[in-house]
Amino acid sequence: MEKYIAIVILLAPGYIAKSIAFLLGASQSKRGEIESVMVYFSYSLFALLATLFGAFCFKLVGVCDSWNTIEIKFHSIWYSFLFFTLSIFCSAVVGAVWQLFLEKNIVKLFNCINSKLRNGNIVFLNGSLFDRLFVDDLKKHFLIVEKDGRTIAVGFLWNWSAPDAERVEFHVVERPIYKEWMAYAQTEDGKDHPLNRTMGVYCDVTSGMVIRELEYPFEWLTESPGKPPIKI
Repeated sequence: MEKYIAIVILLAPGYIAKSIAFLLGASQSKRGEIESVMVYFSYSLFALLATLFGAFCFKLVGVCDSWNTIEIKFHSIWYSFLFFTLSIFCSAVVGAVWQLFLEKNIVKLFNCINSKLRNGNIVFLNGSLFDRLFVDDLKKHFLIVEKDGRTIAVGFLWNWSAPDAERVEFHVVERPIYKEWMAYAQTEDGKDHPLNRTMGVYCDVTSGMVIRELEYPFEWLTESPGKPPIKI
């Protein structure tokens, strides 16, 4: 029984850190039990180092006569409570720092190396390409969703499924005015409209779905699109 408690205590900081990273947008691909344990252990290692550093700063941990021995002040309930609270806090910080700052820069570094080794091709090292293109940047995306040559939806991406879901699902907010603007952009007067500029095309090879991302007027971020001009 004791060994299971020890495993839980060892991996709990990693689980907290990973959960915080997931809530902040980290992808969570399906893994085997051993691989999941190693991921939690990696987070736990950095969380433990951060906890010990914080404990030294708040004098919850002291050094005995020799630097070979570290004394944790568990002789009172108050010190124990502070230490475990600090551990939870540091675990959350580790997960947040990894997701918001470190992970993107590290992936960028490895992609830079991959681009040199693979003749310029960039590989997304974790998560789905859909998440990377439309979700992780926390920006609004105006999309045209097509399948079998037929337009399914035109509008802003609004909701999407969790990265570890069984299948990718997303919700596009459709309004009649968007299609009116699309029609206007095809006229002579609207040839310079941002909707005529394609930012990228996402293709799902398995389902045959194609998503085209278009530029849109900056004003649409803060106000209603309004009616397109009427050509007389």
